[in-house]
Parts: sequence; C-alpha cells; structure tokens
Amino acid sequence: MQKKNVERLMKERSARASLAAGFRFFMENLRRIFKSTWLSAVITAAVCGVAATVIFISWPELMVRIYSDLDHAWQYAADYRMMLITVAALTLLSLACTLWFYYMGLRAFRQLTDQKAGSIKALLPTLHPHYWGRWLLVGFVCSLILIPLLLITSLPEFIIYEANWQAHAGVVGGDPLGMPSSITALTFVTCTLTSFLQLYLLLPAFACLYYNYGGIRTYINKKQ
Repeated sequence: MQKKNVERLMKERSARASLAAGFRFFMENLRRIFKSTWLSAVITAAVCGVAATVIFISWPELMVRIYSDLDHAWQYAADYRMMLITVAALTLLSLACTLWFYYMGLRAFRQLTDQKAGSIKALLPTLHPHYWGRWLLVGFVCSLILIPLLLITSLPEFIIYEANWQAHAGVVGGDPLGMPSSITALTFVTCTLTSFLQLYLLLPAFACLYYNYGGIRTYINKKQ
C-alpha cells in the first residue's frame, strides 16, 4: 500500500513536473529513505574513504617522483606497482558499493510509492529517442543544482590532497615531509564523511529521474 502523503508515481507529468515531484518526494520522505539506506551508505562511505586515503597519501608521492626524474618514470611505477594494484582494486570496490547504495535507494523509492520491482522490458520503451529530450532536460537541471553542491562539499578533500602534494614536492627539494602523524586518520575521516554526504546529495537526482520514468510510462500506457 502506498505510504500516506507520497505522490503517486504513475501519473502523466511534464519534465518540469517530474523535477518538482522528485525533489518534493525526496525532501518529504528523507527520514524514511535514510532509514532504508543508512547501512549501505555507511559501508559505501567507509570503502570510498579507504580508497581516497590510499590515493591521497600515496599518489602525490609517486607523481612528484616521476615529474622530478622522468628518465626513471617506469622504474618508479614498477616500485609502486602494488600501490597501483591496490588503488585499482579499491576503486572498483568503491564503484560496486556505490551502485549497491543507489540500488537500495531505488528499492526505498519503490516501497514508498508501492511499486513492484521493474524489468528491463518495462524500462526500454521509456528510453526511445522520442523521450531523450525529457531525460536530458531532467538530468541537466539536476546537474545544475547538484554539481555546485558536490564541488563545495569536496573542498576539504581538495585541501588535503593539495597539502600532501606540496609536502612531497618539498621532500624532493630537500625539505622534511612536514605532515602531522595523524594525516592518514584525518584524511580517512574527511573523505568518509564527504562520501557519506555526497551519496545523499545525489539521491534527489535519482528521485527526479524516477518520477520522470513514471510520467513517461503513464503517457505510453495511455497511448496503447
């Protein structure tokens, strides 16, 4: 049974109405969505935090060494091959966890709107070129709203990465590393919290796309 005060998904609506419905649905049901997704968000954020920490701590050191001695770049890359393999593995794991989180978010959307699990066959008609304009418009507007927020919330990560880069550049020039012993823990906490926040910042875009899908499906059903 559809939850009280949740706007019906299967309703013919324009792209603009889909945007409004998606953002309204997310804000009005944030508590229930969070209750269904917090565990996957915590795990995903932790994995992303580990991956970012390895990259932020190790990558500047490798890049500075390569730039300072290009003749031995391949030797440095070989020396750091385990780090590169670890980064690649953690990146893939982070991607898998992120997909899992948004799957849990979509499942929460379906439960709130009383929709059964969809199929590819049901989705394909809504991806017809005739509806590409609607999809692109919804995605574009969501990007205009959310990308600035993602950049702002990423500022602490940018600062930590730049600090690591400058510190390792100084070491090549003969200076001491100059980073506190707690930098690894600080990087992990910062990246984990940022990842957790950004996971939920992107969920409204999925809600808008979800309601856009419902509007297109309703329109297609009425034509048949």
